[in-house]
Amino acid sequence: MSGPADGPSEDGSPREDEIQVFSDGSGLGGKVGAATVMYKRGQGPKILQFSMGTLAEHTVFEVEAVGVILVLHMLKSERGVRRAVVQLDNQAVLGVLVIHKPKPAQYLIDEILSQAEELWWCARDLAYGLEIGWVKGHSGVEGNKRVDKEAKEAVKGHSSQPRNLQKILSAGPLPESLSARRQAFDESLMER
Repeated sequence: MSGPADGPSEDGSPREDEIQVFSDGSGLGGKVGAATVMYKRGQGPKILQFSMGTLAEHTVFEVEAVGVILVLHMLKSERGVRRAVVQLDNQAVLGVLVIHKPKPAQYLIDEILSQAEELWWCARDLAYGLEIGWVKGHSGVEGNKRVDKEAKEAVKGHSSQPRNLQKILSAGPLPESLSARRQAFDESLMER
């Protein structure tokens, strides 16, 4: 629970030493993409987007996990931060971060855990805190509405410059998901 000393300012904006980040993945018209929007006091929002391809190649779970990878990559470049609050509207990704059992798309979960550890080791403040929590989708929270809009743009093919993305995302297409391929096959079979 946050008290006045460690929570956001009274107007809901982040304190000077705090960052608020929202992450989302989206699937529309058979295509998928992820985005993140970061708010830091006194600055405009920073945005990263990644267009992933199609739902026949990737699951929505993978897209949501890529959104978290975008968040952690963005946070690594920030200085003078004591606390980062990350908000996701996907409980499945949150669940696998605390349950250490192999899952589909495990390489993405491993990347998230590796980046979070690297972020903690690189923090210049021993009191650095990283909080990842859930925000109800379509709840009216401004940051969540904005990231939803940016994720929809990523679905349309908009991606940030490769130099601004984590290496796993800029090195080429991500491996196709066996789960997504099976689901696409099952759907085409049902149509026939």
